[in-house]
Amino acid sequence: MFSISVLAAASTLLADPHWISKPTGMDIAIVYPKAAAVQMLEGRSVLVCTVTDAGGLTECSVSEEMPTGAGFGEAMLKLASKFRMQATAKDGQSVAGRNVKIPIWFVLPSPTAPAVSVPANGGPEGRVTLDCRVTVESRLDNCMIVGAKRGEEDLGRAALDLASTINANPSKPSAPRPGNSRINIPFVFGTPPMSTTP
Repeated sequence: MFSISVLAAASTLLADPHWISKPTGMDIAIVYPKAAAVQMLEGRSVLVCTVTDAGGLTECSVSEEMPTGAGFGEAMLKLASKFRMQATAKDGQSVAGRNVKIPIWFVLPSPTAPAVSVPANGGPEGRVTLDCRVTVESRLDNCMIVGAKRGEEDLGRAALDLASTINANPSKPSAPRPGNSRINIPFVFGTPPMSTTP
């Protein structure tokens, strides 16, 4: 699953907005530049927008793109409609008409993250996937559930509890990201049913 890391928003007019919706991993997968994905290239783009009275974004433009010309700026523009913030800023003022700057890192999934097998011990069985940040100490934190079926919320919570006990190594520690990377880790509880082919 593709993911993004949304850094702290910064602007001279609107700082630290309260986002109530942001692009999902599937949204990113759809717009991720194909050539960049083939080359295993990650990147960064900064979007500058005006906020509507409903907390959406309008009049967006790309102020930065790295690497230049790799398509991340164009991808970022396609994601603008997925952002929505609370209509009132933390200073108590309306966000309508104010500007916001959104820096985003486009990050590819780790192709080598192993599945974690967890004995069911009489409990529910299934599979959930977490998207986690790998810290410079090779620990997992800031995890979120990105793959779980309806009714598997308990498994998701169990996976989140287990994530704090796992050591991991960043797949690309030298990648141009701010001190850490993210990986997707599947957790398999019990023995999932085997698939059959006709």
